[in-house]
Amino acid sequence: MRPDIGNDGEPWSFTNSLANESASDTLDKKLYQAAGLASILVGEGREAFATYNDTIQEAVLWLIRDTIVEAMALSERVQEERLHQRRARS
Repeated sequence: MRPDIGNDGEPWSFTNSLANESASDTLDKKLYQAAGLASILVGEGREAFATYNDTIQEAVLWLIRDTIVEAMALSERVQEERLHQRRARS
């Protein structure tokens, strides 16, 4: 299968891939993304990060923040979905 074609035969896109994921899976991805981005702020990564110009540093920090905010919103959605599932079982 071509990597640019999804399982349904449609062209792959980020938006389409999210539509087929659970909120829990998307939350996991966002948390891993945030952790990966934050890893450049410690150890040897921190030294390299300090060499970037202010615009790049600020953009990375905003990206980390935005990723965490997205994860927080997804966490609320996961909790709501779980509550809905529990209520449906009752």
